[in-house]
Amino acid sequence: MSRSPEHPTSHPAPPDREAQSPGGEPSAAQAQAMLAQAAGAARTLPAPVPAVLICYGILCAVGTFGTLGMHLAPYMTAPPGGLSPTVTILIFAFMWIGAAIIAGMVFRERWRRGLSTRWLVYMGVWAVLWVLGMTLGGTMLGMFIAPAFVVPFVIAVSTEAAKARDARQAQQAGAGR
Repeated sequence: MSRSPEHPTSHPAPPDREAQSPGGEPSAAQAQAMLAQAAGAARTLPAPVPAVLICYGILCAVGTFGTLGMHLAPYMTAPPGGLSPTVTILIFAFMWIGAAIIAGMVFRERWRRGLSTRWLVYMGVWAVLWVLGMTLGGTMLGMFIAPAFVVPFVIAVSTEAAKARDARQAQQAGAGR
C-alpha cells in the first residue's frame, strides 16, 4: 500500500540526544525536527467529533424509541409504581434528553464547533418530529415517524464528514505550498 507524500508511512527519527544543549533542552535544529514530526502526526489524525453531533445522535435515538414507546404504551400494563406507561416512557425519554445535555457540558470545549444555522435547522426538524412522535405515536402514523429521526441524523453526520474532509484537504493544500 503506497502512501502520499503528505502521509508518510514513518515519521522522522527522533532528534539525536547527544547534540542537546547543556541545559538538557533540545537545540534549535532538534526543536525544528520535533515540530515537523508533530505537524506530520497532526495531519494524519482525524478532526474530533463536535459535541453537538453526539448530542444530536442521542436526541434522535430518544425520538425514535420514545415514539415507538408511545405507540406501544396502550398495550402495556401499568408498572408497579402506579404511573401510566405513557408517563413512564416520557420520564425515561427526558432522562436521555438530560444525558444529551450532560454530554454537551462534558465536551464543552468542542461545543461551539458546529453551532451554526444548520444545527438550528436540525434541532427544528428534531423538535417537529418529537412533537409529532409524542402526539401521534399511539397511532399507526407513529410507525412512520419513529424511523424519520434517522434522516436528519444521517444528514448531520454526512454534512460534518464533508466539512471535516474539506478542512483536511484545505490544510493539506496549504501544507503542500
